[in-house]
Amino acid sequence: MALNIRKIAAQRAVHYKMHIKKADFYQIINRNQLFYIA
Repeated sequence: MALNIRKIAAQRAVHYKMHIKKADFYQIINRNQLFYIA
């Protein structure tokens, strides 16, 4: 179970990093939204 949670968290982190790289212009907005989503 703990492994699953860590795996999902790692995948999410990679996804968010890629998303922020794609949209540098909205970097600050995306970071703020991540806190509300998570």
